[in-house]
Amino acid sequence: MVYSNGSYYECHWANNTQHGEGKYFYYNGYIYKGNFDSGMRSGYCEMHFANKDIYKGTWKNNVRSGTGDLLMCNGNHYLGQFNNDTIDGKGQMTFTNGDCYKGVFDKNKINGNGIYTYFDGNTYKGNLFNELPHGRGTMIHSDGTVQKGFWEECHFISSDKKRKKSRDCISADKL
Repeated sequence: MVYSNGSYYECHWANNTQHGEGKYFYYNGYIYKGNFDSGMRSGYCEMHFANKDIYKGTWKNNVRSGTGDLLMCNGNHYLGQFNNDTIDGKGQMTFTNGDCYKGVFDKNKINGNGIYTYFDGNTYKGNLFNELPHGRGTMIHSDGTVQKGFWEECHFISSDKKRKKSRDCISADKL
């Protein structure tokens, strides 16, 4: 079926709507290959976006939801959970500069407990907020030195022994 905006759909129909396996070619360059349930993207699929991002994973009610694999046009690669069309939950992001983060994401941001390995060999284990070490955590530097304690926006504040009150950010077990 061809729509007035130039989009077209190939494959199964039921009750005058898209249902079952099919391909949808959107007027804006998106290509969806996968399952439809009563006209909505649902189940496993592969989506090619106009910007060249490629998503392989599950959909629910027309949005990415569940587990997915997203290869971004900038070369970054995410494998993990999606919720309401955003990177949300546990996952792993590998960046083109060589950095890698494995842990909790919140609405497309690194916010929570995880392990961030930097391209220079440093590794941070602990809480992150707005993609930076923030709260309780340990930085293991490439030269072997260790900083364990509290961090604010990537700056080491104090060791565990000196800190009286914790200001940890979101923890994986609290989500």
